[in-house]
Amino acid sequence: MSYTIIDADTHVTETPDLWTSRAPAQMRDRVPRVETEADGTMRWVVGASRGLASVGLTATAGVGSFAKPPRNYEEMHPGAFDAKARLKYMDQMGIWAMVMYPNVGGFGAQDFLKLDDLQLMLTCVQIYNDWQTEWASANSRRLLPITSIPIWDV
Repeated sequence: MSYTIIDADTHVTETPDLWTSRAPAQMRDRVPRVETEADGTMRWVVGASRGLASVGLTATAGVGSFAKPPRNYEEMHPGAFDAKARLKYMDQMGIWAMVMYPNVGGFGAQDFLKLDDLQLMLTCVQIYNDWQTEWASANSRRLLPITSIPIWDV
């Protein structure tokens, strides 16, 4: 018997310039951004909150242990953030489709609440969703992004 494998719990690693390259000029200094520490570790900064883990914590597939996740994008498998590389990896692993969750904003965009500006928060959600749609267009039948929905005022 043959089965079609669908990974229903995977993540996509947002590109380091996702918000800084797409936000309106007057918001660019306040959107989520990546900062690099002296040792080369990259961390997401959202509002006044600096990520506790490296950008690579969510890109640990295949590294064996969570003890030392990738510190930066160069140490990650390209499939963490590049759609074509992800599809190639999926083919190698025999995975037909992947349902992909966000990282930086959180599952319900709750981490954007740290930005403390409703318009900025909404802009960040829109930028993420637009990017995910573009990213998944590499094969929209196999790359299935979870839409980020603003949960504030619900």
